[in-house]
Amino acid sequence: KMWFLGLFFLTVGCFANDHEGKAVKLNGENFKANVEKKDHFIMFFAPWCGHCKRLAPTWEDLAAKYNDKDEVVIGQVDCTVETALCSDNDVTGYPTLKYFKVGSEAVERYRGPRDLPSLDNFIAKQQGKVEVAEESPGQLMVKLDVNQTLLLTRITKKSWTLLNLKVGMLVYARVKSVA
Repeated sequence: KMWFLGLFFLTVGCFANDHEGKAVKLNGENFKANVEKKDHFIMFFAPWCGHCKRLAPTWEDLAAKYNDKDEVVIGQVDCTVETALCSDNDVTGYPTLKYFKVGSEAVERYRGPRDLPSLDNFIAKQQGKVEVAEESPGQLMVKLDVNQTLLLTRITKKSWTLLNLKVGMLVYARVKSVA
């Protein structure tokens, strides 16, 4: 019976932390030195947070994609352990996703969808790989993002329309009135 109990706790211990894997673990001792060397996209999380647990597999996929390259480091900070570091970075809810660009004091907070393509696009925009054109009345813009998605934007004085086409198939369309 004792060996069964030991095996149970060993098994639970192996699966207890959903945030183990490819993402670089940052703490108060290594945070500043790492962020000053290379761009970092960091998830500030709490292990008990349901939203953090749902994001964890996607975050690990993102880390697996980028952490073997020289572009950006995908990192994470456990705010239940690193309370001062999270406070210093204005973390008030979980998860908080922030992009730290080398040589810039400005930190960009990510507020978009938490799926892999959206996070990829955010990284590409932060690195200047996706053109962000200014919108002006009557302009028709055609842009190609990192996922080979064609973005067509028609802007008029009264409304604008964004069509997102992927291999000729309409993914979404949205029209907004301009006041």
